Amino acid sequence: MAIVASDNVGSNKIMESPKMTMYIETASPVPFGAVFSLKVVNFIDTTIANFVVWNAARKTANALSKLSVSQLEDIGILPGDVRLHY
Repeated sequence: MAIVASDNVGSNKIMESPKMTMYIETASPVPFGAVFSLKVVNFIDTTIANFVVWNAARKTANALSKLSVSQLEDIGILPGDVRLHY
């Protein structure tokens, strides 16, 4: 088996074994700060998504709270449901 592996400087090392040939490539190093940057971007993305969901629920609750009890019953919502779910 011949295993070819690259180190960080790009040179290859070959190891011989009599049974089979296999090519193993080592992972390239991650650029400095990439993991931190990814975590920051994911945090911002999650925060924005949570804000959008909260704002939609807030707008829905405001719109439903302006309806009368008979209007809420017409659409199948009880007045207590507005306060409970939104």
